[in-house]
Formats: sequence, structure tokens, C-alpha cells
Amino acid sequence: MRRQLSEGGSPLRLTVIGIGYLGLAHAACMADLGHEVVGLDTDAERVARAAGGETPFFEPRLEVLLRKNLDAGRLRFTTSYAEAAQSGDVHFRRHTAGGGRLIGHAPGRVGR
Repeated sequence: MRRQLSEGGSPLRLTVIGIGYLGLAHAACMADLGHEVVGLDTDAERVARAAGGETPFFEPRLEVLLRKNLDAGRLRFTTSYAEAAQSGDVHFRRHTAGGGRLIGHAPGRVGR
């Protein structure tokens, strides 16, 4: 039996900033738990691939989770900081040591 997603039982609205290896998996898994998730990245090609249910790397079952939650409407992707800021109540910033393109941009642009 699943626990309630929030005090009122409704899903949380989450944004995941940076949809590389860690962020994409995080976004898909949170959506699979029933939350409404928006993934944000500055790389338009990465966003387009994710929105099409494709991953640029192999992770068992990740493409299945992506497609399932895209089809269910719980998961979507954008390059717009404003859209991401308005779409989430909780924001997660995900990056790896070598892939921190968003680090210099996110603090000044999220919410504008």
C-alpha cells in the first residue's frame, strides 16, 4: 500500500534542474512515485531526447520509466527556467562534477 504523497494526499510538484545521468533518473523515479515532475536543462537536444523517452546512456529500466510517466502526464521537460520555477513547489539541482553547466546560471535565472 502506498503512503499519501503529501498531507492532503495529492502529488508534490517537483523540478529537477539538470537532467544528466543523476537528474534524469531522479526525475523519472519521482514521477513513478506519483509526483508531478518537470526536468530542466540548458541542452535543448538533451531535453528533446528525454521528452521523447530516450536516454543518452544505459540505465536498466530507465527508458521504460520515462515513457510510462511521460504517457501518464506526470513527467515533462523544458529549457525554460521560468517554466520550471512556476511548475514546482520543491526544486532539486542535480549535476556531476564534470557536467556543471547549470551551476553558473541557475541561481540568477530560476524564477525570472
